[in-house]
Amino acid sequence: MSDPGGDADLECGTARALEVRCENLETVYIHPDDGNGIRVDDGHQTFEYLYREHNATYVPVETLDLAAIRKLFDELQVELVEAPPGGHPGIACRLRPGQSIADAVDRVARAIDGVFYIALRPDLK
Repeated sequence: MSDPGGDADLECGTARALEVRCENLETVYIHPDDGNGIRVDDGHQTFEYLYREHNATYVPVETLDLAAIRKLFDELQVELVEAPPGGHPGIACRLRPGQSIADAVDRVARAIDGVFYIALRPDLK
């Protein structure tokens, strides 16, 4: 996990996300969660990219193997977050007692990579 450096932005009691650029080249965000917790997520960008980018690398979103994605998310203990109005679903990990932020960042970054791998055309795997 790389050092977020100047990406921290907390001002006047209003918390904003910390952006973390991970070693696997994925970007995740650390937010305060509802109810005094911490949430790490992909900013809804993973699925937004797959919906937006129609190229020869990935299968059409409509044909994604959702069972494989659910299994991946269960293994990594992350969750699929519902899409906001007009948006796309996201990937998130809400910190559990005793869990480090670095662990949650790693889980979400690995989930992002896993979704992109699942979305690859079979002949590219």
